[in-house]
Amino acid sequence: MLAATVASGADRHALVIGNGAYHNIDPLPNPTNDVVLVSDSLRQVGFEVTTLKDVGKREMDRAAKAFAKRLDDAGRDAVGVFYFAGHGVAYEGENWLLRSARRSPRPSTSSTKRSRRTRS
Repeated sequence: MLAATVASGADRHALVIGNGAYHNIDPLPNPTNDVVLVSDSLRQVGFEVTTLKDVGKREMDRAAKAFAKRLDDAGRDAVGVFYFAGHGVAYEGENWLLRSARRSPRPSTSSTKRSRRTRS
């Protein structure tokens, strides 16, 4: 159960991401299940929730920027929650969230580069 105490009238925004599909390992079932439960709980206490499942870096970056903008636009009294379920790593004192194996297609800058690509 999730409980929240928030001043009435404050804008409440949440970004909830669950990545369970990764390369070279078995899928993780919990992240996508967890984000459904967390998202529903946050909605019940008045949050506007953006929920993403198995997204790549591009989608995660776009969602984080949009989330930050919504909070900035909402003002000083706004409340924000970020929740991530999935793999992460710590490297040289920084924490990194891992994107899903599902990738967005990259735009090619030239037909020459596209024709030289090999796929395995």
